Amino acid sequence: MRALLTAVVLLSQLLLVPPDLASQEIDVRGQASVSIGGNDAPELTGRAGLRYIPSVFLEAAVGEASTLDGELALNLFGIASVARDQRVVTDSDLEFYRGWVRYATPHLELRAGLQKISFGSATLFRPLMWFDSIDPRDPLQITKGVYALLGRAYFLGTANLWLWGILGRDELKGWEVIPTKKGSPEFGGRLQMPLFSGEAAVSYHHRTAQFTATLPAFPAPVQEIVSFPEDRLGLDGKWDIGPGLWLEGAVVRQNTESLPYRWQQAGTVGTDYTFSLGTGLTVMGEFFIQSYTEQILGAGPTARMAGLMATYPVNLVDNLSGIYYYDIGNGDSYAYIDWRRTYDNWMFDLILFANPAQSGFVAGLQQGLSLAGKGIVILVAFNH
Repeated sequence: MRALLTAVVLLSQLLLVPPDLASQEIDVRGQASVSIGGNDAPELTGRAGLRYIPSVFLEAAVGEASTLDGELALNLFGIASVARDQRVVTDSDLEFYRGWVRYATPHLELRAGLQKISFGSATLFRPLMWFDSIDPRDPLQITKGVYALLGRAYFLGTANLWLWGILGRDELKGWEVIPTKKGSPEFGGRLQMPLFSGEAAVSYHHRTAQFTATLPAFPAPVQEIVSFPEDRLGLDGKWDIGPGLWLEGAVVRQNTESLPYRWQQAGTVGTDYTFSLGTGLTVMGEFFIQSYTEQILGAGPTARMAGLMATYPVNLVDNLSGIYYYDIGNGDSYAYIDWRRTYDNWMFDLILFANPAQSGFVAGLQQGLSLAGKGIVILVAFNH
């Protein structure tokens, strides 16, 4: 919350910059969306969602080659579901979505506050999804932010350096299944360099994780708060060799005796190509593997997934896309089709999906509509 309050204060200060030192711009934006749909798992259920994200963007020129800008955005949403037996469940909330300020020059930027931090080369399976939860099947691409101080330096070509510090919160983000110790600092960085016909990067992050473990005792079990350090190392790269080619991987070490596996490894390799069929058919494929082991090179539970995404622009306003996942170990298939029509500020999506009724891979759209089982979603969004 301190980072958000700091962002709000600094945003207000932008309005007080003397006119002779800076020219100011104020941009009020917003996205309103409504969705209706239903699915058959775990039972036949109809759902509806309503969301509005208003935001204010401020920018002031400071000197000849530097700017000071910021954004403040809210997330207002309500969700309702009705089961076959007419049980009605509702949920609504108002929360901060973004609240940051940034100082930028042609070669450096510093950004503080509630913000999105996202990087990596993969799309369908992202081992470097450390701080966001973007689902490629979500038409709105909504994700919560983190309270952070982020610095980025840009060098010749595509070389750049990121350094960040994040305020630890007890909310899960990215791939996490154990939350961060509340109030503890997280920190890390990323270095990207040109490599052959593309670029490659190495990323690192450290945090203190904390969870409550139930320990056997006599005469009754007791609970213990377990805190431990966690280190992540990531590698990714992307090249254009005719078709696009990329890879992305991460290794996570959790230094504690309280977990059965200290090491987690994940990797993705992918490619895409645009075929000269009609207006152009773009096909992307990725293969993903994830394992948990006691030793870094040991054996343990392993999951393997394959994914395929195709996009076809039918005309100037219509776009057809589809995503297919296959769980190689369990034999489960996930199918998703989205027909989108766009008019200026309006976006209409008709979504059909067919997924297993229960699976750890099933996600929900940020509108609160489940993708479990078979179902349909109609989403309308307006941007102003």
